[in-house]
Amino acid sequence: MKLDEKGLALVFVLWVLVFISVIAGGFSFAARQGRKTVYSEGIKTKAYYISLAGFNAALAGLIQAGKEKKEDEVWRVNADLPSMPFGEGRFQVFISNDSGKINLNKADMGMIQLLLTNSELSDHDKDVIVSSILDWRDKDSFARLNGAEKEYYSSLPNPYTPRNDNFSSPSELLKVRGITQEIFAAFFKNRLSVKIDENELLPQKSSIQEYLQLENRGVQNGIQTFFTIEKRREMNRVGKQYDHSKININAAAAGMLLCLPGMTENLVEQVLAYRREKDLISLSDFEAIVGKEVFAGISKYLSLNLSRYYTITSAGWVNGSEIIQRVRMDVWVDNKNWNEYKVVQRY
Repeated sequence: MKLDEKGLALVFVLWVLVFISVIAGGFSFAARQGRKTVYSEGIKTKAYYISLAGFNAALAGLIQAGKEKKEDEVWRVNADLPSMPFGEGRFQVFISNDSGKINLNKADMGMIQLLLTNSELSDHDKDVIVSSILDWRDKDSFARLNGAEKEYYSSLPNPYTPRNDNFSSPSELLKVRGITQEIFAAFFKNRLSVKIDENELLPQKSSIQEYLQLENRGVQNGIQTFFTIEKRREMNRVGKQYDHSKININAAAAGMLLCLPGMTENLVEQVLAYRREKDLISLSDFEAIVGKEVFAGISKYLSLNLSRYYTITSAGWVNGSEIIQRVRMDVWVDNKNWNEYKVVQRY
């Protein structure tokens, strides 16, 4: 073989070696990335189930406290609860209650006006918003003086039809006359609920057909189950209805407290500082913080009663990892029969 042929052969062999090295390196990199992905997904899965454990622990704690008719400091509403160990990681839970918000589908004119307390809108613009909200959710087609019904919305550049029924979500307010993104973010966001009346989750009527349905489904002790449902309906019928014209001072967030007439940022911070240590157990505790004059102007809006609706948010993570997984659900708890609860929404 000539010298130049030997040189070409050597170059060819070197190129083959380089090519093989590149391929091997690629496979090695892919394998490492695959291992990282599998590891990451494993951590995420563990963190998720730790988070779910936190949710279940909080729900069980609420139900147990309800059965025993006592306040549970471990699972306080609207409090910064400490993280807790579980398995190979920890979870941290936050519990809110709808009693700290205004129910958009139940609130009267006064409660809706309350949300605009600190706005610089003119009285006319406020009336347009409040009247249009009431028009949106009522079932008739008659507009209030400064409200809006189908005729108004049909005349818009991009026309649509008002619901004439309950709001499906707080963000639906953005379709209502007078409400802009800025107004919604400043005065409505995170201060509203659209849950149905908590008593409506219990059936209101019964019949022999329902008993037969229980029997057909093979429910053991069908007749006993039937009468248990009957008893709960009767308790529900004569029971005290939740008052949607009041705000729970332990469940209300800072933004909601600031909507109350006379409340300043300084007073709100004082209330929050008190609640970091313990719940307010009487309205007189609240009066002692804000003063008699402010209290006199807002006492009619205040309550200590909790709604049957809770939102439980749980964050979970594995020790040594920065990956956090969250579980958030709205739960309805029957406070006349604490064994009954329903998850009404998952996020």
